[in-house]
Amino acid sequence: MPASLAAKYNPVVKGSTVLAVYNGRLYDVERSLSDKLYAIDLTDNTVKWQFKPEGDPTPINQLLAKNGLLFLTTGNKLYALEDTGSTPVVKWSRENGNQPNYDDSAFFYIGLDKKVKAVDFKDGSTKWEYSLGQFDEVYGKIATGGGRLYFTVKNRSEMTYKMYSLDSATGQILWTTDLYGYSQTGVPVFRDGKVYLDLNESTYQNRKVFVVAYDGSNGSLLWKYDLKGYFGLNSDGVLSINEDTVFTVNSEGYLIAIDKDTGAERWKVLFAEIYVSGGRQQDNSAHGPILVTLDKVFLSNHNKIKVFDTVTGNLLEKVDLGGNAPYRPAAIANGMLFVSDGPNLLSYAFVGTESNTTKPNAVGKTIKNANLRKGPGTQFEIAHVIPAGSSLIILSESGDWYEVE
Repeated sequence: MPASLAAKYNPVVKGSTVLAVYNGRLYDVERSLSDKLYAIDLTDNTVKWQFKPEGDPTPINQLLAKNGLLFLTTGNKLYALEDTGSTPVVKWSRENGNQPNYDDSAFFYIGLDKKVKAVDFKDGSTKWEYSLGQFDEVYGKIATGGGRLYFTVKNRSEMTYKMYSLDSATGQILWTTDLYGYSQTGVPVFRDGKVYLDLNESTYQNRKVFVVAYDGSNGSLLWKYDLKGYFGLNSDGVLSINEDTVFTVNSEGYLIAIDKDTGAERWKVLFAEIYVSGGRQQDNSAHGPILVTLDKVFLSNHNKIKVFDTVTGNLLEKVDLGGNAPYRPAAIANGMLFVSDGPNLLSYAFVGTESNTTKPNAVGKTIKNANLRKGPGTQFEIAHVIPAGSSLIILSESGDWYEVE
């Protein structure tokens, strides 16, 4: 089935890829002199509120949404906002942090003191800190999953790289493993008990670039896939994963699908645009990240959004966006593909199976009045009471708690 992309220009935000979509709202940072965070209702495309940290002139550079809160970082601070519907409320703020992520237990980031830190969602208090060695620093981003943190560490003295795993509840180190090379992005991806990473083991005489998978429980190497070229992206989206496949692109212009359990190649197709300009030309550039759903892969090449079938690799659709600026797919949510062209954020409706991280959402019904809380635990504030007999869409599960819509 074609992706059936239909342009729907969003005139409200002078777009950026610093965005989050949560509970039917788009939160996006305007890239202009104001550098404000906008909350936009996706049902009618109207701005509900704007936010700029008071007395903080530095730009908002990272944005996440979890447990009814928005977490944003600037050059000076980390902020937690609550969207009350018509206004944002700052619940807490603390010193600046980099590479934020979260799981159901806490919010994590790298402090300016280079410590890995876990803070409480509710009040921003420190739960634990992990200190690295004198010459060590986290290289890239933190991945979370299975009650653990995963990240790569660079030793500046020895120029070596390791992957670390910490217990997300306590900060206790569980294992480390030598990478025997380096990661181009330093962005591990956790999925179903495994940790995936791009790995470069090249020497001056010999090029060795791989997609690798490690056992998340002990750090043992499970498989390596030889890319036979360099990675075609240098961004967070160099590896993208759906239920059974790892997707990546190489510098030769190929989109590659790899079995996430075995490392076997499923298919390999040329995504690069072939054109004539003073002779036959081939544009191998991909402007990331790669976005995947259950049945489709989206990437940008030669000012076009290209859509491929996840099972066969067949090209389903090309959308020519025109102009000369590279377009970057930014997110898929609420049945929409969000694309940034630099000065604007564009949104496209598409037909397809959206989920790329969970099974299709289940529907439940309350058998008695139920307290809807702002997080998975009785320590979180009650937002409101759901009447008995109400139907709810279950988005995710955490122990005995459900995230619902």
